[in-house]
Amino acid sequence: MMLTPANHKAVLELVATPAREIIFTTFLMDEAMAQLQFNKNFLSSLHGVGRMVNTMLISYDVDSCAQMELAGVPCWLDRVAPQPHTLPGQYASKVPHWFQKYWWAKHMTHLNYTVLFVDNDAVVLQDPLHHYDPSYDIQGLSDWNWLTEPPSPLEIVVWGCPLYKTMNKAKSLGGQEVVYRDDTAKKPLEATNPAIPCQSTGLWFAQPTPAAHAFFRDLLDLLTRILVEQWDQAAWNEVLMGHLFGLGEAPPLRYRLLPMAQYNNIGTYHLRQQHALPLDTVILHAGAVHGPNKVAQYKALGFWSPEAYEKSAGLVSKARVHAALHPHQPDAAETPAPKGEPAAEQDTAEQSVDPPPAGREDTPK
Repeated sequence: MMLTPANHKAVLELVATPAREIIFTTFLMDEAMAQLQFNKNFLSSLHGVGRMVNTMLISYDVDSCAQMELAGVPCWLDRVAPQPHTLPGQYASKVPHWFQKYWWAKHMTHLNYTVLFVDNDAVVLQDPLHHYDPSYDIQGLSDWNWLTEPPSPLEIVVWGCPLYKTMNKAKSLGGQEVVYRDDTAKKPLEATNPAIPCQSTGLWFAQPTPAAHAFFRDLLDLLTRILVEQWDQAAWNEVLMGHLFGLGEAPPLRYRLLPMAQYNNIGTYHLRQQHALPLDTVILHAGAVHGPNKVAQYKALGFWSPEAYEKSAGLVSKARVHAALHPHQPDAAETPAPKGEPAAEQDTAEQSVDPPPAGREDTPK
């Protein structure tokens, strides 16, 4: 299935809930095809809470989507967002499926959708669309993995959050000097200053508000600067800090870290269990766990079952969208675009829509 400038608005309308909520993830297939198993496990958990029908797996890569479709996993081949070869930024062009998720968040919020982005190495244990507070523009998963709760701004901690630029290094690239933002080194100030969000970019909600849209605009601007290379999670937290206060008439971003009793990384999940703290997990994310350890951790917890993915559910979901978009045609795989085909201009999809409303009057869910 292909997302194009011509059909993507209709697709979003079909996938979204009546309240205009969409869950999505982006991915790129690996040689071992581990992403196939993670996508199956992820969708299986969403199917269990009744939200697979409101979820989109998006990839810019033809082969990645083809492998998903062969396994009966609905995949949206993206021909709306800028393609990798068009991205100017050093980091964005290296990891384009991470850039892609922020582009879609900006575009979806512009089209007045509430979005939930979740990495496919997460499992959904309760309906997340019934467990979030829409009074915040953006809210995301805490990455304080060695603490049971985020620290107080006045609290002294042993280690700070290693998600921020700490020094600049210059490196020549084609005769130009490139700024590398090193987010791994630690300075004494960072080792004692917890007054920073330290948010994971593996799980976050965003509302269709001007403040949220402005945040994604500035994040994409930073990630696509030719002379800057920075981990996207470090960039997220850095840009976030500048949006927590108003500038002139622009409102500040209404922001929070999600409750750690409900939204956890695996390390925090274990830590809260050890301290007998409340756990009512909605989404569990394999943050700070790498390689085969992700699967091992989920198996130990009983949350790994890609074989439980119901291919029929995926086919029904695909057929539902196809029938609505092509009411007089049989369901058939769309012909993917050749690799390297230029995408639509970056702003084309947004020029024909009205600006988002100033906000929505919602009640907490």
